[in-house]
Amino acid sequence: MDSTICAARDVTSQEWESLRVLYVQAFVAMSASLSACDLALMGNNPQQFWAGVFDRDEPLSKAKNYTLSMSKDSGRIVAYGLYTYVSDEQYLYIHHFVVHPDYQGQGFGKRLMHAIQELYVDTQKIGLLTRTYNVQAQNFYKRLGFSASVDVPSSVCEYYSSDRVYMERDCSCSNQLPSRIGLPAPVSQ
Repeated sequence: MDSTICAARDVTSQEWESLRVLYVQAFVAMSASLSACDLALMGNNPQQFWAGVFDRDEPLSKAKNYTLSMSKDSGRIVAYGLYTYVSDEQYLYIHHFVVHPDYQGQGFGKRLMHAIQELYVDTQKIGLLTRTYNVQAQNFYKRLGFSASVDVPSSVCEYYSSDRVYMERDCSCSNQLPSRIGLPAPVSQ
């Protein structure tokens, strides 16, 4: 696995399309376990719904110049994280964190989260939002030391809605994410 880190505005059109395909594939796979009520909220078309979410977020990501980390396997993007660091709060906010369904459970997500955190060693907290019905993602984040919180930071409120769970990991005691999840530090390439 190799990793690439770049500013969102520097991502090529081809890479954005690969990210879009990955995003839609991952969320359509997750949607297979949803209730009929949740699917109805998506107009019973998860593929179209998730493509719309990604298409709405892409220009915002470029305008705000988020940072993007991608993990590739044989040149194919298999995981990515889109995030921003608020230095005066020592706060890392993960906007998107996606692993291709075929690569889930193989450590790609854990290694990518570790690599992102390693970029900001003074981070005190890492936060993210996930959908209330995405129990698989919530369990993944819990294994990484995140917990649900009702204290949504003001810098995140614009993304918060009633169908989302805010999760946060306190890094002030230890920035050693690898020891918490039992993985060696990623090798830089």
